[in-house]
Amino acid sequence: MIRMPDVLLRGVTPATRQLNRLNGLNPALRPLRPARGAALKLLERLHDPESENTAIKGVVRLGRHVRMRVNTYDLIERQVFLVGFEPEVRALIRRQVREGRACIDVGANAGVHALTMAAVVGRRGRVLACEPNPRVAARLRDNAALSGVPQLEVHEIAIGDRCGTTDLYVPLDHRHGGGGSLHEETHAALAGNEKVDVPLRTIDALVEETGVHGVDLVKIDIEGFEAPALRGGTALFTRERPTVIFEYTPAWWQRDGESLEDVFSLLRDCGYARFQEITRGGLHDIGEPYSRRMDVVAFP
Repeated sequence: MIRMPDVLLRGVTPATRQLNRLNGLNPALRPLRPARGAALKLLERLHDPESENTAIKGVVRLGRHVRMRVNTYDLIERQVFLVGFEPEVRALIRRQVREGRACIDVGANAGVHALTMAAVVGRRGRVLACEPNPRVAARLRDNAALSGVPQLEVHEIAIGDRCGTTDLYVPLDHRHGGGGSLHEETHAALAGNEKVDVPLRTIDALVEETGVHGVDLVKIDIEGFEAPALRGGTALFTRERPTVIFEYTPAWWQRDGESLEDVFSLLRDCGYARFQEITRGGLHDIGEPYSRRMDVVAFP
């Protein structure tokens, strides 16, 4: 494999990160969206560090007011560094969230989406960023301090459908820093793991404990445990009806007896009427069978 010299990569990526502006939610930009995917594939072939010692470490700008410290050995942070991360989700955050309001990011990782939320809500707003992995939560706090966004509050907790404590399985390989799961066999990266005892809360309990209100958006990406987290937020969803974004991975959900049909029914009971898939080609209605991994957005 050919490796691009780090100095050259550092010079190129400020330009390639601008490709994250291309998102499928904007019809004018949609035809150009494939350029981002092509650039990512090429750059990942040219920069695939074998260890943290050979990775690039630095700070990248996510927008005018926010920055993020990255280590390209981590798969998510490498994508952030090369071309940016999940442009459609970030575009939806900017579209649905208002200044002075609040957001909840469940499974915040090192903060790419939470920092976007913080930039949108501004100093008068609040962002509750939940990340139970102690190592990743420390990086999240560092990134919040780096950007000077006190409105981003880090909560080192897992989210589910009950309150108490739970076991979190954390990959020993830091390449998969965002792959911690409440199930030891969720994916291959957890073949080598460390078990950590972490606090467990529901979304509703978190809202009550923090006194947050005016929630415009909730994002949930927690390695197959999205359904329990959603069940634990029904009081908030019924009262304030924020936009809800969550990841659906069929094999992981079905392993625990969860179904997308049941979640749609639960959210309908809370007042939600429209469910769409977030794709590179924009937002699309979801048809059965629900057999593929997707990012889902629920609108009231």
